[in-house]
Amino acid sequence: MIEKLGKDVLDTINTYGNFPKEGVKFVDILPVLQNNDLLNRIISYWKSLCENYKIDAIVAPESRGFLFGSILAHEMDIPFIPIRKSGKLPGKLISTASQSEYSTEVLEMQVLGENFSGKTVCLADDIIATGGTMKSMIELIRSNGLNVPLVLHILSVKGLNELQLEGTVPGTDIKYYTLCEFEE
Repeated sequence: MIEKLGKDVLDTINTYGNFPKEGVKFVDILPVLQNNDLLNRIISYWKSLCENYKIDAIVAPESRGFLFGSILAHEMDIPFIPIRKSGKLPGKLISTASQSEYSTEVLEMQVLGENFSGKTVCLADDIIATGGTMKSMIELIRSNGLNVPLVLHILSVKGLNELQLEGTVPGTDIKYYTLCEFEE
């Protein structure tokens, strides 16, 4: 089932050379959102994984992570918590620097307060490349008083990180699952 789901993702996505900058092959996962059957199967699979961890909320980064994370949160009837680039969230914030395959940026999250203190969240995103952004987001989530036992990705860019399709995030006890690998 999971192998078929991963194959269907790979058959659906598009790639664009030299975007957003020279030498980068951009993986466009947005066509997945145009395939209701495929999207529903991804969300159902993710939901089943979350149920094993008693997840209280879904955390996801902008921009494509928002799309998949908010759908998952809605399906699970739990809160959605965004992580955004610097300057895009109001109120009291916590932040961390993040190194992605494209650049260094600052990620921010609103301070959640006592209502969320000690809650268990799942970090959901579309694609993992080097893993730098994922590690920064985990740090940010933990510094907000949240537990993060689970990370979900749809696709991993093969050769840019040391992760397999599933396992434990290096240096942590956090379990991760990825549906498929894309080879550049």
